[in-house]
Amino acid sequence: MVKDLFRTGDLQVAQERLERLLDDYDNVPRVLRGFITGKLLPDLERLTLFMRDGLVSKTTNPVENYYRQTDPESTKKRYRTSRGILSYLARKMAYWTAKFGRLP
Repeated sequence: MVKDLFRTGDLQVAQERLERLLDDYDNVPRVLRGFITGKLLPDLERLTLFMRDGLVSKTTNPVENYYRQTDPESTKKRYRTSRGILSYLARKMAYWTAKFGRLP
């Protein structure tokens, strides 16, 4: 059902599955309907980014794996785009520089 939307690497297939799900929306359990309208549809662009951009990982976060730390979900979301990770790293660098000073 909902999980099948993301069990493909093809955006066209995912869109077709979403359309079928929405066509049968009245038969979907109420709890899932709330999830679909509240979470899935508003965030669909972000949730399917891995299908459009081959550099975006589907399940794991390479940047988080590199640093070997677990960050809050709000920070992890930033890692998914080039702009987000560069912004995050710039802030980390500014923090480190303020704390330890510039290298000689």
